[in-house]
Amino acid sequence: GLDINDEIKRTLLNKDLSISDFNSAIGILKKYSIDFCPFICVKPPFLTEGEAIETAKDTIKFVIDSGASHLSLEPVTLQKHTVQDHLNQNNLYRVSYLWTLVELVRFACDYAKDKDVKIKIGGEFFTPMPYEFAHNCKECNNRIIELIHKYNKEQDISIFKDILSLEEVRSKEKSELNCECQIDWLKAVDEKPEIQLHELPTRVKTYLNSCKEYVLK
Repeated sequence: GLDINDEIKRTLLNKDLSISDFNSAIGILKKYSIDFCPFICVKPPFLTEGEAIETAKDTIKFVIDSGASHLSLEPVTLQKHTVQDHLNQNNLYRVSYLWTLVELVRFACDYAKDKDVKIKIGGEFFTPMPYEFAHNCKECNNRIIELIHKYNKEQDISIFKDILSLEEVRSKEKSELNCECQIDWLKAVDEKPEIQLHELPTRVKTYLNSCKEYVLK
């Protein structure tokens, strides 16, 4: 349940566990040779796709450097009466693209290439059941989900060898993309919100104020 290794961004998830608490816990686990699997949040509320990618990358490096034997990428879903649900209803939040998950699992596998770390993509099994999961478009969704399932089973990152990376998407013509929705993904990654990341508390307050009418319905 680490989710994010940045104390300020962790407030977006209302987490009680501090980084210091996490470090103390893994110190005890290591002392008794117990493996641990931190969960890494992908696309928390109030962050853009691009900000979420960079946040997840920083957290991936942190947990691998901490000696984790496993890690799980956990994309945020939508459930009724949650903060992200209210934001979504006001066009202030979208769950992550599957392209983002592929980008992150590649990054994680590359960063951990000299270490024995099992990396999986989660985000499918919840109770109660969410009404929306991480997704692309209807044209490619099932195909990418099948690849993710295959990767989780086989732990072979080459399963995604035909999927363009973010930088490759930037340099390709529309006809060369894996799917046209990678154009929308790129726009989401490059989004520059009016309230910048260094003013995150102001952004949170502004977004929540925008949701008041919906919340009170």
